[in-house]
Amino acid sequence: MRPLIAALSFHQFFEGFALGGCISQAQFKTLSATVMGCFFAITTPIGIGIGTAIASSYNSYSPAGLITEGILDCLSAGIMVYMALVDLIAADFLSKRMALV
Repeated sequence: MRPLIAALSFHQFFEGFALGGCISQAQFKTLSATVMGCFFAITTPIGIGIGTAIASSYNSYSPAGLITEGILDCLSAGIMVYMALVDLIAADFLSKRMALV
């Protein structure tokens, strides 16, 4: 449990740091930035609470559990592919160095 808490803490710290930088660069109003920061701060504890609450009744080998896990895995893989293609690789192809003269 300790390695999981350490990994989650470091991940959330650096993700929050990056999100704070993006919010700062976008120059949102103070209220909007505060709401975004608070929403980010409460989503992980709420997710942990929900996971803890359903852990005792969740059977990962049931047909419904396997279907749910498969759907969530597909969604997360699709989001990763989208982020890689649209946000990361597209910037390289739109640069002047990649333009065909």
